[in-house]
Amino acid sequence: MKYKIALILSLISFSYHTSLGQDKKYVYYFDKDLNESSKSKSVFTGTGVIENDALKLVCVDNDTRQVAVVGYFTDSSLRVHHGLYATFYSNGSKATEGNYDQGKEDGLFREWDRAGRITDSTIYVKGKKTSDSKFRYRRNGQLASADFTDFNNDKE
Repeated sequence: MKYKIALILSLISFSYHTSLGQDKKYVYYFDKDLNESSKSKSVFTGTGVIENDALKLVCVDNDTRQVAVVGYFTDSSLRVHHGLYATFYSNGSKATEGNYDQGKEDGLFREWDRAGRITDSTIYVKGKKTSDSKFRYRRNGQLASADFTDFNNDKE
């Protein structure tokens, strides 16, 4: 019976300490160009939490409280992108989205205009651009042109 109680108390203690570590939040302050700055000079405030072995950073505009950036990093230093990275226009529509693997672009990266229309679609493999599509629109919103480029990264 003593062992069961000791085991239960150990499990409760472990769960409590584990949950405390997961709730740690990091706060960052950035200027208009998303360079780190002091709180008093910041335009954006970022909050970071550990999620799936990466730091998830959400930056909001200090005036509008609108989300401006969501990104994942290897740690709280914010030096190496790792995972989804997305930016947003002040109207809330998505501006860019892509994925990083240990600091290198990897997979589909897309850009949209403020109206929500795709303007660029690029595919990367381990940091190398393999293809790119550009889209242009008429004033009435109809697609005017689409250009596709296939890059051969095997030749130096």
